Amino acid sequence: MPGLLLLGLGCPSEPDDKVHPVTRFLSPASGDTVPAGIVSMSAIATDDVSVRRVTFWRDSTLLGFDECPAGDTWSVLVDARTGFPGWRHLAANAIDRAGNQSFDTAWVFFTP
Repeated sequence: MPGLLLLGLGCPSEPDDKVHPVTRFLSPASGDTVPAGIVSMSAIATDDVSVRRVTFWRDSTLLGFDECPAGDTWSVLVDARTGFPGWRHLAANAIDRAGNQSFDTAWVFFTP
């Protein structure tokens, strides 16, 4: 409609929140050997106000994100059948509603 301006409300932010979330990468654990296939990546993330999302990374590639955790555990399923063989740096990055971030990492060996 001409003249109609739609604004996305998005998620409310917490501009006064200066505290970063706390993130702990759970699985696969650092040092694990993981066979190629569908892999569950998970992390625990908490915050003094609330965590908005947790993103999961392989090296510098975004693999996925979770915005609907089961309690404080955030997870994604990743197809690790191609592009994964060898040692890989995995990371979970928690972001709270104010934009504060924290991450935790693991080095994992993926078999071909």
